[in-house]
Formats: sequence, structure tokens, C-alpha cells
Amino acid sequence: MLKVFSPDNIFTRLLAESLSVLTNAEISYYPAASISNKLQNDECDIAIIPSFDLLSHNEYFISEKFGISFTTGLSNSYLYFIPGKREINKLLISGDVSSNEIVISKILFMEKFEIELEPVLDSSPVKLFEENYLIAGDKNFETKFLKSGLSLADEITDQIEFPYVNFAVVSKNKKLLNFGENEPDEEKLYEKLQSILESKNLGVEAKSYINEQFYSVNFNLKNFSEALVELLRLPYYHGIVEELKELNFI
Repeated sequence: MLKVFSPDNIFTRLLAESLSVLTNAEISYYPAASISNKLQNDECDIAIIPSFDLLSHNEYFISEKFGISFTTGLSNSYLYFIPGKREINKLLISGDVSSNEIVISKILFMEKFEIELEPVLDSSPVKLFEENYLIAGDKNFETKFLKSGLSLADEITDQIEFPYVNFAVVSKNKKLLNFGENEPDEEKLYEKLQSILESKNLGVEAKSYINEQFYSVNFNLKNFSEALVELLRLPYYHGIVEELKELNFI
């Protein structure tokens, strides 16, 4: 049986559980930061990974048809700042943190504030508005966080003028990425989204917000390779990585 590993958030679950080619696959959910290495160690056949993991795993084959990108508003990660405080000298990163949050936070602070900030991983309870945070994953849609943060997707799309490719579908075997052209269809996505939102026990306001903003999430990707390449250039331009490696799109 085909094994698929994915981060456990609303958007990755929706993609993994909506592709008909994965209907009979064994889908397992793990922390986002762990999945690339699990694929490397042959623990799974297909993986949904944070896009910046490709900086260290460019040998993987990447589906050019399917992944997860955001154009505006809705995001898997949000920034929360201490109100009224202009000086920022520390950023805590919480939630299902991946390479994306770590790399992007460094780039944004270089660009917006001209600060070379080293983000700090934090697993303690979030003290909202007492510290500066970047939070990844479904925690952002809990009532106390909802609509209080800045969308990371917004910040990145402003930088690259392309959709923010948050997650890529990859494999070590390119034959496994021969997905159909027209899936997942919109009706199936919507039905599955409602099911996932119910399973997450989110509040009414959060469900409404996600449904209203869902137009900004893309799974059947256009200009995917261009958007991903442009995104991965950012850490090179800012001296975070020393070279750009060629990617293997399928």
C-alpha cells in the first residue's frame, strides 16, 4: 500500500484526503519539520513537505500539478506583535514549526525592519500580545488568535509577486507523481473542508472566516514552478544559503 506522510493542518489534510489517486493510500500525519527526513529514510512513498525543505532536499521529484499555495489573506502561519511597541528584538516561533517559518521570519525582518533576527523556538503556552510570535498551524484559528495576526502569505506574496507556495508534494520515485489533470474538483474540496473543520472543533467564527477566505488557497497549481523557484531565491539573495540548486519538477 502506498504510504503518504503529511503535516497535520487543515490545508495539508484537505489536499492529502482529496486526491483520488491517494484514495487507497495509507495517510499518516507528523510534525511538518520531520517529514522530509522520513521520506529520505524511505519511511513513506509520497510526502507533503514545507517548500523550504527543498533547499536541502533538491533530489526529490516535485509535483508541478499539485501543492498548496496562498495568494492573500488566509495562511498557515501568522505574525503577532506586541501592540504599541515599535522596537522588535525577539521573535518566538510556536506551533507546527518548519523550515518555512524560520527562513521567512529572517528574511522579513531583514526587509521590513533591517534587523538580523534569530528566531527562537518556543513550546511553552503562547502569551499573546506579551511577546512577538510567529505561529504555524491550526492554532491560528483558535478564537483568541483569530484575525489578530498578520498573514505570512500576505507578506511573502508582496515580496515575490507570486503566490506563496507553502507546501510541495514530493517523492523519490517520479512515477508516483503522475496525478490526474483535473483533481481535486471544487465540490469535493468543499465537502472535505467542512468535514475537516468539524473534526478540528473550531468555533463558528473560525469556520466562517476560513470558508470566506478559502478562495485564496490553491491546490491545482498554475505557474507553480515559477512561484516556487522565485520563493526559494529569497534565502539566496539574503545570504542564508550559498547556492541555488536545480529542482526536479514532474
